[in-house]
Amino acid sequence: MGKTEDKVLIIGQGGREHALARVFQKSGLFKKVFVAPGNPLMEFLERVECVSELSYPEPSKIVDFCRSQRIALVYVSPDNALAEGLVDVLVGDGIKAFGPTKGAARLEGSKIFAKKLMLEAQVPTAHPLFMGSYHDAKDFVARSCLKLPLVLKADGLALGKGVVVCETAQDLEEAWDFLKGHQNLVIEEVLRGREVSLFYFCAGREAYYFDSACDYKRLLVGNKGPNTGGMGSYRYHAETTLVTFTTQKIVLPILEALHRCGSPYFGILYVGLMITNEGPKVLEFNARLGDPEAQCLLPLYDPGELCEMFQSIAIDRRIPLRDLRPRVQHSVHVVKVSEGYPASEMKLGQDIQGLDQLEQWPENCFIFGAGITKHMSGRWLNSGGRVLGVTVISNDPCEAYQKAHEYIKKIQFNGGFSRGDVGAELCRGL
Repeated sequence: MGKTEDKVLIIGQGGREHALARVFQKSGLFKKVFVAPGNPLMEFLERVECVSELSYPEPSKIVDFCRSQRIALVYVSPDNALAEGLVDVLVGDGIKAFGPTKGAARLEGSKIFAKKLMLEAQVPTAHPLFMGSYHDAKDFVARSCLKLPLVLKADGLALGKGVVVCETAQDLEEAWDFLKGHQNLVIEEVLRGREVSLFYFCAGREAYYFDSACDYKRLLVGNKGPNTGGMGSYRYHAETTLVTFTTQKIVLPILEALHRCGSPYFGILYVGLMITNEGPKVLEFNARLGDPEAQCLLPLYDPGELCEMFQSIAIDRRIPLRDLRPRVQHSVHVVKVSEGYPASEMKLGQDIQGLDQLEQWPENCFIFGAGITKHMSGRWLNSGGRVLGVTVISNDPCEAYQKAHEYIKKIQFNGGFSRGDVGAELCRGL
């Protein structure tokens, strides 16, 4: 396990990686936390250093850095780095890494692979109507006279924006245009119900239920507007029956299927569910912590215990006996985005006000940076779609909701926007 002289490297740069950097920094197990490439807001944390010149597309440089710095553990966080096999490269060079291999990460990297594996393992999921190329998908819909609604999903990674629900003929036409850059698609039935995400630590055929969250994928209040990478989330108290069903009927069968095909899974598994009238069904798998769910859930837990879990899976290849229990019960995370998000044309380079007041914020309030940069003059500027987020944890659900929105308003920049209803369910007794 980690010693206080050890160093850790986190791959990534967004809010999820900021939350992870805080976990490693607060654990007391590491003298130095590197984040590559990171973002400058992370360096408010002591002993955290961003290596801006180091990024995933050059794995050989990451290996060289790990050797020169004697890195004890690499946490590979982004979906593309996992899907393209960074863990395989690191482990092949004798470097301990947390995260699934390229083969196992196909659960997220290919919707077609995941759907076929679910069918093989008899995992409840939406019925697939078509799986294949973009052009064949268009021909299939045209000649099959399928009834709407339908769901169209890009087969590969799409930054959380590769799923289109088509309720009308106009929606379908717009979906073809929106997804035309993707080689392969999945077409499936629409599932109705309550959406919730369950997270598991996995080690081969072992699975340990971690926690659950509900996120907000649409841009506007009331779940309207375009689909985004996530506007916020809150901790969801999953019923014991739901956890048991998901573990026994979904997670363990999928882990067994991956083991049989030679790609055992080690890391965090995100199970996106729709709770339908027919029971829970899988919408998607992610081969990592979700974003923004990571910022919502990680602050609830003891950092040292979380790091012991990461290390046990990466180094010992097993789930430790220790149970992870949240220190408080409720959490709300609200994201502030740039004007124009999620379209490609956004108003960037805007001065951000309010970051100089962070030391005055209470201990149960956290800010995590993503699309943010610092000018040489010392000014903070927005540099991406999802700029930053605020998390509040509390034993009072309404306090978590109200304070999260109160504090996100303290951070201002021209055109900045956040959804005012993130976590409102907590004040309605859910």
